[in-house]
Amino acid sequence: MMKPTVLLLGVLLIALSHSQPAYAGESASASKQAAAAPAKATPKTKTLTAKFVDFSLGDASHYIFEDKTGKTWDFDDNRATNIALSQELPEKEANETNQGWAPNKKMVGKWFNISYEIRTGPLYQDGPIGKIKVIVGLTLIEKPR
Repeated sequence: MMKPTVLLLGVLLIALSHSQPAYAGESASASKQAAAAPAKATPKTKTLTAKFVDFSLGDASHYIFEDKTGKTWDFDDNRATNIALSQELPEKEANETNQGWAPNKKMVGKWFNISYEIRTGPLYQDGPIGKIKVIVGLTLIEKPR
């Protein structure tokens, strides 16, 4: 007969080998496919038209947009790979404040149709898990009327 502690250890090892990645419900290959493909409309995907204002990297990534009403939108992650909203700075411009990253100046002030989802992920670097806003699709547009 197997001891309960040995049985429990076996169950824990099996559970750990089948654990989920950082974003619950996404496999590594699914993550890569989602980043490469345009966002498909799903019930959990929301859309927004807004102007790109800023990017900063502090305790987390912050992709800042402003909609037509003046409301500020702070997205925690950008999985849309077709448009670079941020750019790595040359080493001589990198410092503790910007951590080597800045907004892509060519995109600042431009208007976008944004597809985004609320997902489960780290609220900040090495932080607790919570609900975050993730950009899954970006389309550059003319200024809305």
